[in-house]
Amino acid sequence: AENDCFLDYACPPCVRQTPDGGYIVVTSTASFSAVDGDRDVWVLRLAGDGGIVWQKTYGGQKWDFGNAVAVCSDGSFVVGCTTLSFGPGQRNMWVLKLKADGTILWQSVYSRRRQRPEWPYTDLGGIEEMAGGELLVTDRASGYPCLLKLSSAGAVRWAIEYAGPNYYGSQNGVLPTSDGGCIVVSGNQECCVERIDGDGKTVWRKTYVGAGRVGDDEMALLYASGIDETPDKGYIVGTIGYSRPWGQSRTPLIQVLLRVDRDLKSQ
Repeated sequence: AENDCFLDYACPPCVRQTPDGGYIVVTSTASFSAVDGDRDVWVLRLAGDGGIVWQKTYGGQKWDFGNAVAVCSDGSFVVGCTTLSFGPGQRNMWVLKLKADGTILWQSVYSRRRQRPEWPYTDLGGIEEMAGGELLVTDRASGYPCLLKLSSAGAVRWAIEYAGPNYYGSQNGVLPTSDGGCIVVSGNQECCVERIDGDGKTVWRKTYVGAGRVGDDEMALLYASGIDETPDKGYIVGTIGYSRPWGQSRTPLIQVLLRVDRDLKSQ
């Protein structure tokens, strides 16, 4: 059967390069699901020329989506998923640690400590390995998002749960820092950059609202899409926004790069 990659929650598929020049790919499929009509997490290990080394599916009796993957320092992989099959909430975060051949080393499901009837969802957005094998997991669901730091075995070190619908928007990128903390970017109708220390405490938080008029055009930032460090120890933040002639309703989306220096000034 033709591979049916269901990408509502995993678009585009997450691809990371492996140390041997190959690739690890995470997405979702209905073609190989154990339950007809449902979706399972689909992980493919590719050689450098694109040939399939191995492929496996993971899932339960409902829909499960592959959202993110990280290549670990010990040669294993950690896969971040959103699951409807496992856990107490309607939708939970599911993390799998895989051997180099795709065998499951451990797996764990994470949900909010306080389930809220008005927003009973989590939606895993990203996963990154830190020094020592610890993991950072972000929730990209708008409304009550959370940020998790996990041990190398999947135990929760700390969790931050943000209060209020759209208070913090969705978390769309995380960058580990040398002190065991991270920089996380998020936003809903704005771009937020927040520095978290190794104990889960906020060091600083900066919000950028890029709305206004440039000549005859109206421009605005909608949300942040990712972050990386620059050689001078500043940050480059990818954002999604729009630009349109003033007064028109059509809204073509654009990619905007926001350069943030060490003193939190945008360029």
